Amino acid sequence: MIEKPFIHLFKTTKGQYCYDVNKDEIIQLPDDVYMYLAGKGEKTDYVKTYIEQLYERGYLKSKRVITTKHPATDYLSYYYDTKLNFLILQVTQNCNLRCEYCVYSGNYRTRSHNNKRMSLI
Repeated sequence: MIEKPFIHLFKTTKGQYCYDVNKDEIIQLPDDVYMYLAGKGEKTDYVKTYIEQLYERGYLKSKRVITTKHPATDYLSYYYDTKLNFLILQVTQNCNLRCEYCVYSGNYRTRSHNNKRMSLI
C-alpha cells in the first residue's frame, strides 16, 4: 500500500469497520488493523499480513473512480437513430395471470408459463 486508501473508518458498539469506496463494501476489521489504518497503531506482522490479504482481494486501493461508463454507451447513438421507443424485459415467466393489463390473461394459449427467470448477467 503506497498511497492512502480510499476508505472511511468508523466504529459501532459491535466493532470497527471500513467502508471501501471503490468496492462499495463495508468490512469489519480487527482492533489492531483498524488502529493501524486510523494512524494510531503499529504495523505488526499480523497487521501487515491482514492488509496485504485485503489488498489482494481488491480492497484498500487508492485509485478514485473519475468516470463510469455503461457497457451499452457506445451503442446509444445507434439505438437513438433507429428510433427505439421502448423496451420490454420479460424478467420472469412465473406468472399467475392476474394482472388486469396483461394480454396473456384469460384464455390466451400461445404463451407457456414456467419458473424461468432472467439472469442478472
